[in-house]
Amino acid sequence: MGRSSGNDIERTVNAFMRECVDANEEVLQQRAQDAGKQAVKALKHESRKRTGKYAKGWKSTAQRGATGVEVTVHDTQYQLTRLLENDHAIKNQTGRTFGTAKGDKVISRIADRIGRQFSGGDAK
Repeated sequence: MGRSSGNDIERTVNAFMRECVDANEEVLQQRAQDAGKQAVKALKHESRKRTGKYAKGWKSTAQRGATGVEVTVHDTQYQLTRLLENDHAIKNQTGRTFGTAKGDKVISRIADRIGRQFSGGDAK
């Protein structure tokens, strides 16, 4: 058996491995995009709906980078998002504090739920 046949085997194995990795990356990217869409749908459904503008503003974007697939879920009303998610002081124009408004923690609950679904640890 000559040297060239060994290289042919190596090239063939490498080609099959690359095909397998590419197929798995595509499946992972599709699953990540689906998880982002599920998160947006859940946030639109469970967010506060005083005027509806906050709930309608949720979007997801998926990017493929050197470290893998990254999905970002964000809202166009980002200032309001921080206030509604976290506790914050209620102040008037003079700076006097009247108490604390409790955050609803919707984002963190949905992020935990979608993360468990994505990893396959929980069906609901």
